[in-house]
Amino acid sequence: MKGIIVRAFLFCLLAGAGLALAAEGRKPYQENPRPAWLDKGLVLGWGNHEAFIFRVRRGGNLPYGELWKQFEAEHSEQTVIEAQKAGIEVYHTHGYKGFGYEAEKKEMDMLKTLSGYVHKQGMKLDTYCQVMTIVPETFQAEVPEVMDWVQRDASGIPIMLTYDHQQSYRPKPNLGHPDYRRYYKEKIIKALVQDVGSDLLHFDNFDCNAEPESDHSPVNVAGFHAYLRNKFTPEKMIERFGHANYDLVMPPVWNMENPPAAIREILDPAQQEWIDYRCWLMADWLRDITTYARSLNPNVAFDTNPHGLFGRNRAFQAALWHPWFMKYSEVMWSEETNPADYTQWGTIVSKIRTYKLGRALDNMVLTYKPDDLMMAEALAFNQTPGNVELRPGSDPSNRKYYNFYIANRDLYTGTLNREDAALLRSYATMAYDNHRAALEQCMFEQALIQSQVPFDLVFDEQMDDLSRYRVLVLAGQNNLSDENVAKIRKFVAAGGSLVFTGLTGSRDQWLRRRSTPALNDLLGLESAGRHGGAAAEGAAYSSKTEVSADGRVVYVPAIVPPDKEQAENWTGSWDGNVKEGSWIRPTNWRELEQAVRQAAGGKLSLETELPEWVAVEQVQKDKRIMLHLVNYRRGNRLSGIPVDLALDRGKGVSSVKVVSPDREGSRDIQFQVQGGRCTFRVPELETYDVVVVEQK
Repeated sequence: MKGIIVRAFLFCLLAGAGLALAAEGRKPYQENPRPAWLDKGLVLGWGNHEAFIFRVRRGGNLPYGELWKQFEAEHSEQTVIEAQKAGIEVYHTHGYKGFGYEAEKKEMDMLKTLSGYVHKQGMKLDTYCQVMTIVPETFQAEVPEVMDWVQRDASGIPIMLTYDHQQSYRPKPNLGHPDYRRYYKEKIIKALVQDVGSDLLHFDNFDCNAEPESDHSPVNVAGFHAYLRNKFTPEKMIERFGHANYDLVMPPVWNMENPPAAIREILDPAQQEWIDYRCWLMADWLRDITTYARSLNPNVAFDTNPHGLFGRNRAFQAALWHPWFMKYSEVMWSEETNPADYTQWGTIVSKIRTYKLGRALDNMVLTYKPDDLMMAEALAFNQTPGNVELRPGSDPSNRKYYNFYIANRDLYTGTLNREDAALLRSYATMAYDNHRAALEQCMFEQALIQSQVPFDLVFDEQMDDLSRYRVLVLAGQNNLSDENVAKIRKFVAAGGSLVFTGLTGSRDQWLRRRSTPALNDLLGLESAGRHGGAAAEGAAYSSKTEVSADGRVVYVPAIVPPDKEQAENWTGSWDGNVKEGSWIRPTNWRELEQAVRQAAGGKLSLETELPEWVAVEQVQKDKRIMLHLVNYRRGNRLSGIPVDLALDRGKGVSSVKVVSPDREGSRDIQFQVQGGRCTFRVPELETYDVVVVEQK
């Protein structure tokens, strides 16, 4: 009886503290102050970002004279006025494509006039900046040694962009080459920020080619060795590699017998460190470039195009780990498809993970949104439309949702997520496991999305303060550093709850096997050996769900895919094609939901009764709570939806109303308040509703 009372006290204390923190705010993720003009959200679009010289060089376009007239028209004041009248607030246009400063100077000079028109209309200017292109055909006339700046594979062959087998004139630059960095800053960034007056720089093609096409140029290999020397003392180097010969550790190479795509676990220390170095280099380039740009104008903002979370190991495959570089940006493009839908397999297809990534790392997300459901998804989970299509003849549903956003903008700006659970994506697990980790993580996320459990994504950098969450979820996070283990223990000791699965904690951050799994003792399990543990590869710690004596730690042995063959061949959800491996809802999704509820020890902050084709998001701004409901089953209208919502400690409610782009006006909802919770029914849900609860 005493344990139950103590647990109830901890639940009340933690729940109240967490909801209060959600209202008060949290520390921004970025290392630099966010430009104030972004505080009102983002409505971006209209212009063509392709440089004129590229339009000609790539072929297949209009005759030269007609093409130039079109390009000139894009820079006219009338075009800018039309964009402003349509509702565009950030005008997107060309900037730099990679042909060299001298080859593109005339076009950049035209931007100065365009910039004046844009700012005259009260808009901001967004200019495109190509990251991964050097065009030697023009660049060499300006910089004869430019081919020394390009990436080269292990055979010394220049590494190209992977565009339809048609653009072999575009080798990729080595972002670590000091001369190229200096050139990019002093020529390109200075021109666009200082001379043109850009407010937002859009860095396109912000990724690297997958292995075996990683940069083995002499400068980059030397950079790798310098990275190792800076990271490891000789003693630590011996622990890592068995020797301290920094300059003799070479980047990995591959052959037909051992293709990179076939690797499951990345155990080789050199391969691990090469992944780390490539990810670090991308982040360091962005840090360097943005620092320089901010020295010219502290109010300039930055947008990268790395794509979001779609189930692939982007650290290994593209040299990208989002938390490392997104601390230097405010906006992120994701060109994933994943069209919002509810499939015949009972799975929601969505970009929710990518939007949650952006919210976790304080970046607004830009995506393709060709219909009303995808616009609804963006408003609910991104809290801003981002890029919009408002040209004449564009889909009127986008106009409807745009009008709704503008009319209700105050419900979206300055909000904070109000979630119960946090799902950790640890670098060592997600970067060094090339298949299982992403699959299990995405399946657990899918379970919570479709069971309406409010959750955030968190990363290693955010493990120092988890106090705003009631439950931490470790979905197959096998590779955990001792530092993260200590933070998890601290969270649990302070009253937080834990759910973990599979072989979580069976290895450290270098994939070295632990003799005893790191978190088993929190459950009261006697040893790893009793339950297989790390000693038995592929075996769970227990064959059944285990719960600690106080109920706050729950272990689920497996996240079970509905089709083993589908799971075995799963490579992420780039295109939303379920048959070829899209988002997978695990067969035990209700068990995973119940594990989170069990650990939480009581009602979640949001309780509702909705079918699995509806997703929810809960945010807060000051005393106002907004509940977003998105119906992914097209044409399926719901009515009388019950909601039971936790209030901030000591607060009452003055009103509850619902607004929607699917209906005119707002509608007041009758409500009851009891025991710190507000209950009501949402009258109807077609595609998208926002319920606004005014606390007092």
